[in-house]
Amino acid sequence: MEQTSLRGVGATGRRHLHALQEHAGDGAEVSPELVTALEELSVSMEELQATEEELRAQNEQLRGAQHAIDEERRRYLDLFELAPDGYLVTDAEAVIQEANQAMAGMLKVSEETLEGKPLLVFVPEEERREFHTRLTQLLQSGPGTKRVSWMINLRPRKGNAFPAAATIGITRDGQHQISSLRWLLRDITERREAEERLVAYQEQLQSLTSELTLAEERERRNIASGIHDQVIQNLAVAAIRLDSVKSLIGPPDLRHEIVQVREALRSVVADLRNLTFDLSPPILYELGLEAALQYLAERFQARHGITVELKNDSGDDALSEEVRLTLFRSVGELLTNVIKHGHASRVTVGMSAVEDQVRVCVEDNGQGFDPSQLDTRRAGELGFGLFSIRERIRFLGGRLLLESEPGRGTRVTLEAPRRERE
Repeated sequence: MEQTSLRGVGATGRRHLHALQEHAGDGAEVSPELVTALEELSVSMEELQATEEELRAQNEQLRGAQHAIDEERRRYLDLFELAPDGYLVTDAEAVIQEANQAMAGMLKVSEETLEGKPLLVFVPEEERREFHTRLTQLLQSGPGTKRVSWMINLRPRKGNAFPAAATIGITRDGQHQISSLRWLLRDITERREAEERLVAYQEQLQSLTSELTLAEERERRNIASGIHDQVIQNLAVAAIRLDSVKSLIGPPDLRHEIVQVREALRSVVADLRNLTFDLSPPILYELGLEAALQYLAERFQARHGITVELKNDSGDDALSEEVRLTLFRSVGELLTNVIKHGHASRVTVGMSAVEDQVRVCVEDNGQGFDPSQLDTRRAGELGFGLFSIRERIRFLGGRLLLESEPGRGTRVTLEAPRRERE
């Protein structure tokens, strides 16, 4: 009943009740039952008036709440319509119920045209089966799943398909079944293109780095060859001539000096041979990676007093020059890391073949470390060295595997393709 009617009924009832009471007071014969009824009616009227006031107050509250709801809905619609990203509201089967301007612009249709259409029709035909499979999996997800992120391609009515990042909010009913889906879709064409350019730049940089490394190695070989063929040979001839001259000189003191000079020359020759090996070990190119690693292990053992053992189960050594060089230099750096950081007494270098891959493993019994710390600034030189090795191996098409634990030593495995990169 409306408020005005209720108020009128209450006033009319009160007038009639007052008239009956006056009539009873004039001495008219009134039955006790009527008096009781009048009194009860009076109480009911008062209760009715109180209820009327309460209803009026509740009605005002409802009006205020309705106004607030209308304002919130208006704000939501403004945000929904004017958002720079595409928004969709669909049912559980991804049939579009609402769409904003941005979404309509992305798909090059009107908002009204989108309503009632399955989102699937805007997915490229060759990707629709995958989209349907993912949607089915989403519908089968449990109540704990409230939001998921997808990468999908969308094809507008006119034009080419574009990549979109989709964030899907899930609404469930009282039985925890999905009742609607809310889609936030963002065109990431520019981001994808930027990522592809970045990848291309990284590949170009890695290719240039590889070419520079090979050019540097060739120059090292030329320098080492020049030192060996000219300087070392000349010094060796000079030492032989000093031996010849020594027998022709009479005074013992002078012969002693000649012996000292000859020994100094031999020491210089030995140092130069070590230098040529450091520059570019000829054994690597003449006898292969296994022989070069064996010689490297012997040198580290002699220089630093730790046991370095080589184990080879790789069968043959038919590796490309780039792979041989990268693995050899990497093992040298890993052995240096053991000396500087590992504090180990024993190192094992193992070679093996796995199908078309060659695997080199460097394992020590040193103090080890926490690999997660390599991503922090505290990792310092060790972290940068391993990162550099990883990038060089990755460019070959291989990978670096690191296993370490404080107090348990370190194991670094290098895997690379045996054949030349195409």
